[in-house]
Amino acid sequence: MLRKKSLTLTAEEEAGAEFTPTQILFRALNQRNYRLAIVLIILAIIVPAAIFMAIVIHYNITDLSRGQVISFLAVGGIISFFIVAFIFSKFLAENFTMTFHNSCIAVQSSNTISNFDFVHLESFQIWNNSDYSKLIIRHDNQVIKYHVGFANLIKTTPILAAEDTLDIVFSPQLGFTKHIANQKGINIITYTT
Repeated sequence: MLRKKSLTLTAEEEAGAEFTPTQILFRALNQRNYRLAIVLIILAIIVPAAIFMAIVIHYNITDLSRGQVISFLAVGGIISFFIVAFIFSKFLAENFTMTFHNSCIAVQSSNTISNFDFVHLESFQIWNNSDYSKLIIRHDNQVIKYHVGFANLIKTTPILAAEDTLDIVFSPQLGFTKHIANQKGINIITYTT
């Protein structure tokens, strides 16, 4: 006869149980690439209008209706959006692995490795479920941002599927408090010390 394994740990098993790190895998823009992305967005707004005006002036086109002008600019805007989204996701975004250990957060990409210990951690914030999704770490009077939404403009996926995924890591026993806010459809989860 088979017995079901108990899902609760006894006190002896709990004392011997090791902490298993939690990981989040995501594509994001670091702060330097985010600034470059803002410049590309501004260019994506200006360039289609400038090209349209150059064509109109060069060929002396004077008989365009308002609807035709709007249609040309709309098509140019849509094309430039897809070009910018492709550039963001293929050339500016990096794959990151954020590992939550019992005493620190380790963030690793192909270029960098950063460790943020809980002793100097002021807050950890997750902006979830939007084009503005990002992870914000306030550590030792510095603010480090990972812009997830800008790296995934075509397909927006939440950073955390469930709001309580990191509650084990940032538990009240370790001195963290959790705050959840919803601002304009953006779910903001904040863990503070």
